[in-house]
Amino acid sequence: MDGRCYALNTLRTFGYGGVDIFLLAAGFGNYFSYFKDENPLNFIKRKIYRLMPTYIPFIAVWCLYQVSINDEDPYYIIGNLLGIQGLSSSGFYFNWYLTVLDICYILT
Repeated sequence: MDGRCYALNTLRTFGYGGVDIFLLAAGFGNYFSYFKDENPLNFIKRKIYRLMPTYIPFIAVWCLYQVSINDEDPYYIIGNLLGIQGLSSSGFYFNWYLTVLDICYILT
């Protein structure tokens, strides 16, 4: 049993590095995407149009699921749909990556 727990803990430790790799890859992608058209507004629009068709259906289903099992309030749903729930200290926040991507886009 100890060998299996050790292996899982080691795998989890390496898994945390996935966030760093994700941010590095997002940074490179943003850099090259921005220089296709150096207009900042066009860059943001391209990113939003690429992300939203996948994000909205997923997050809507996930929020409905969370409401069905946790009976969450509307502020929780709105905050998670918009990716701003992490800016408050209330409720459960699970889609931190959208806020991080938004910050990366703005910094680019």
